[in-house]
Amino acid sequence: MDPKERLIFALDVERFEEAQRLVLQFKDHVGMFKVGKQLFTHCGPKIVDFIKLKKSKVFLDLKYHDIPNTVSKASIEAAKLGVDLMNVHTMGGFTMMKETRTALQQAVESLRIQRPKIIGVTVLTSMDDAELQRMGINITVKDLTKRLALLAKEAGMDGVVAGGSEIEMIRDLCGTDFII
Repeated sequence: MDPKERLIFALDVERFEEAQRLVLQFKDHVGMFKVGKQLFTHCGPKIVDFIKLKKSKVFLDLKYHDIPNTVSKASIEAAKLGVDLMNVHTMGGFTMMKETRTALQQAVESLRIQRPKIIGVTVLTSMDDAELQRMGINITVKDLTKRLALLAKEAGMDGVVAGGSEIEMIRDLCGTDFII
C-alpha cells in the first residue's frame, strides 16, 4: 500500500475557502480528507463534491447516532454523495449498525454505486473511566471499547475508531482486515 493512502487529513476548518485551499495544497500527499460536523454544517455537500472533483477520497465524519431507520437513510445519502468512508456511533447499538449495513448494501447494489466503508466510533477519546461511571456505565474504557469493537464487527462494520492504547487489543480480537 502506498504510504500516502494511510494518511487522512482532517479539514477541521470553519470555511469552505479554507478547506478548498487545503485540499489543493495536500491532495497529492494524502489518501483522504476528513469532513467533520463543523465544516459539513457550514457548507454542506458542496465540500464533498469539491473534494471528489479533485479526485480525492472523503471520510464523512458525522458520527451518526440515532434510530436504525434514520441512520440507515442518512448513510444511503452519504453513499450517494460518493463518500469513501463514514462512521456511526457503536453506542447506537447492534440493530442500528446491522440495519444500516444491510440497507446501505441493498441501496448501493440498486443504485450501482460504490459502498463506503463504515466504521463504528467506540468510546470518544475525551472520555475516561470516571466519565463513564458518571454516566452510569460501570466498566472501564478498555472493556467498553472491547465490547463495542466486537459488536461492530458482528454487525458488519468495516472497522472502528478507538483510542491508540486499544489498537493492539482490537487487532487481536477483530483481525487484520478490520480497519482501526
